[in-house]
Amino acid sequence: MKRYLVFILSLICFISGFSSDVLSSVVTRSVDEDIILVVDYTYKEIDGKLSIAREIYRDPYKNCIMVKNHSYKGGLLAEVIINGDDHISYFYLEEGVLQKAERRYLTDEIYEYWVYEYGEENRKLKNILNYDGLGKLKSIKKYCYNERGFIDSIVKFTYNFSDLEKSEKMSYVDSDTTKFSYMESGRIKKVEENELEYLFEYNDDGKISKTTKISDGMPISYETYNYSEAQTLFDENGFNAYGFNSEGYDENGFDKSGFDKFGYDKDGFNFAGFNKDGVNKETGTLFDTNGYDQEGFDAFGYDMNKLDRNGFDKYGYNKDGFDAYGYDKYGYDKNGYDKKGFNSEGFSKNGINKYTGNIYDLYGYDRYGFNEKGFDKNGRNKYTGDIYDQIGFDKDGFDKNGFSKDGINRYTGTEYDPFGFDKNGFSKDGINRYTRTKYDSEGFDVNGFDKEGNKR
Repeated sequence: MKRYLVFILSLICFISGFSSDVLSSVVTRSVDEDIILVVDYTYKEIDGKLSIAREIYRDPYKNCIMVKNHSYKGGLLAEVIINGDDHISYFYLEEGVLQKAERRYLTDEIYEYWVYEYGEENRKLKNILNYDGLGKLKSIKKYCYNERGFIDSIVKFTYNFSDLEKSEKMSYVDSDTTKFSYMESGRIKKVEENELEYLFEYNDDGKISKTTKISDGMPISYETYNYSEAQTLFDENGFNAYGFNSEGYDENGFDKSGFDKFGYDKDGFNFAGFNKDGVNKETGTLFDTNGYDQEGFDAFGYDMNKLDRNGFDKYGYNKDGFDAYGYDKYGYDKNGYDKKGFNSEGFSKNGINKYTGNIYDLYGYDRYGFNEKGFDKNGRNKYTGDIYDQIGFDKDGFDKNGFSKDGINRYTGTEYDPFGFDKNGFSKDGINRYTRTKYDSEGFDVNGFDKEGNKR
């Protein structure tokens, strides 16, 4: 069944389409979760697509029991070498269709070979004929397809010859059938082979994730398929499928942009076009076509931002506008203070004004913009956030009705407002503006007594 699974896996990859994630390993476990076999895969880029470079088979103790190395020619699999010993060579028709595969020993003696036959109309695989090294037919696999064009079954005929007879006649033929069933999406759902069944599961990307081997209705083992990004998989030489090592360099020491770890290409020039001696490949001089050397400075010692090698322009200021001492052209450092420690508003870091010697400037405001009453220039109070302080008076000392703490109205300059009422809302005649009586809403008259003569 392992041979069928390789075929099924390639079929599933074809149906699912190419992805940046590739199969990294297949782990076979018993129903008790004991590892039986692990197959690891590495890849290389062949004609713009990722192809398997090596298969490593390991036992439960991580011992290597078999290695298959793949080589390619013209973008097609040319040879698989097994344990460095026997190998399988592949031969193709002109259009890249597999025609024959030969398995040979290390001595190059043919052990067995396979011939592939196709239907004339649709070029689908029809038969695989397996011969021994002497050219005697061992078996035939016949491929049958359903109406959707998928493989419906594979019938294998095994030919057995009598050891006593030297003729080419077959003594008897044994056959078995492998049946396939599919999901609506076209992915393989189940494979039936003699007494065994194999169920297939897929991940969210549509890739096969698990196969379960079942006998007499009971699972006996299963295989899990693991995927990784091709660039994270490295072969025995330390290179990934694209030919780069973990540091991003190929076998010649160049990265994917064609530069080595020192920044030079195979011709000895860096990205800017200069060699190690500082000569530009376009001009043959120490300066490029824009007039800059390999460090980015022109003949006068300035870069494209008009800064010298120390980072200052011709006026002595760096890219942030500060001189060598850390002051801008107005004489202030990055925190906004001059050489004497005062900012542009005349305050020190401690809030002392250089003109008055206290925390207020010549206009009576501190470094935060508030006067000693807690108001800013717009009349906003720092404690309440509006134009009145905690006791209800604005920056000029008047409440919302226009009266000062002494009861003088801001508009009339008297104890009464323009409507003739004082700060408590009483007229000269002692009538309250809100109740229209001699008593306010709390029951007190203009002199502060209630009806019983009690003082407010």
